[in-house]
Amino acid sequence: MIRTGLLAVLLLIGVAAPPGRAASPAGIVDKVAPYVGPLIKLLPVVLDPGDISSKGSARAVTLHAEGQSQLIFSTSTVQVTVRKTHEKWTGDYHLKMTIPCKVSYAIDLGSAATLTASWDPIRKLLKVKSPTVAVYAVQPLLSQRQFAFKRTGLRWSSAGVEAQLREAALEEVEGEARRHAAAEMDTCRSQAADRFRQLLEGKLRLVAADARAAVE
Repeated sequence: MIRTGLLAVLLLIGVAAPPGRAASPAGIVDKVAPYVGPLIKLLPVVLDPGDISSKGSARAVTLHAEGQSQLIFSTSTVQVTVRKTHEKWTGDYHLKMTIPCKVSYAIDLGSAATLTASWDPIRKLLKVKSPTVAVYAVQPLLSQRQFAFKRTGLRWSSAGVEAQLREAALEEVEGEARRHAAAEMDTCRSQAADRFRQLLEGKLRLVAADARAAVE
């Protein structure tokens, strides 16, 4: 599209001023005048960059894959609030950031082979100690984060300071979410034990339809 427009402009110029013949300024204006209107109409075509969104490409490749030994049994959302302050003799800059984080809890199935277990053949009951429960992943929901800035003293607005405070606050989000999740771990253990029991019973009943499991 751009090449076509440029070619049209060059052709117009060539017609307006043929090579090899000198012309007075008035004569040139008279010859060019009929082409000014069409040339103006062509300018948007010549200057149009085209559909930028249609240019370029994206590609994803798998770098590494591995087996998963964690059984995710619970996911919750916690809200993290971080406050940061930038101090200066002319005044302070205060940031408050709130951001929800998705926290996943998991059972470590890799430790199941070392768990203490006993089998009661009469009752067809398998008793197993509860496996290790841990915080599996913390995912900050960046699209839902909110910032509030406040200046005290004679401090003026600064995009650079705001950017620094945002970055510093984001660095603390995952750690704070993990600490909160660890404090809630006790409330998840019974849920983890029940999920592990269901998993065991599903496997046991492939051998004995009335087999049961108990996770302590």
